[in-house]
Amino acid sequence: MVKAEVEEFRRPDLGSHADFNYTFYIVATALQNYRFELFAISHGIELYPVFFKLDWDVSKELTGTPPAERVPAENEDEFVQLLAKIFATKKTRKVIAAILGQSEGYNPNPEVIPF
Repeated sequence: MVKAEVEEFRRPDLGSHADFNYTFYIVATALQNYRFELFAISHGIELYPVFFKLDWDVSKELTGTPPAERVPAENEDEFVQLLAKIFATKKTRKVIAAILGQSEGYNPNPEVIPF
């Protein structure tokens, strides 16, 4: 089984003005709760802009260049669009497929990823 977890904590690499910091993990419950950090976000009390710190490969896939320190989402629409792009990347799909493939009792079909 694959699930997601969001964890709040302080991260100095996301900037000193970030009042709220969260990390998004893809978790493999069948693999002793292995966790893959897909991205982290930070924002102030006003919520926007939200700043993303992306996995290296995800960032490179989305931008075609080496990862930026922080990728901003200036409003809710940009936030949702960026999340959709992150979840649709080859890297995200490969991580999920690898987790499912290593999970006990799973019969993988490379054409189908459950989202």
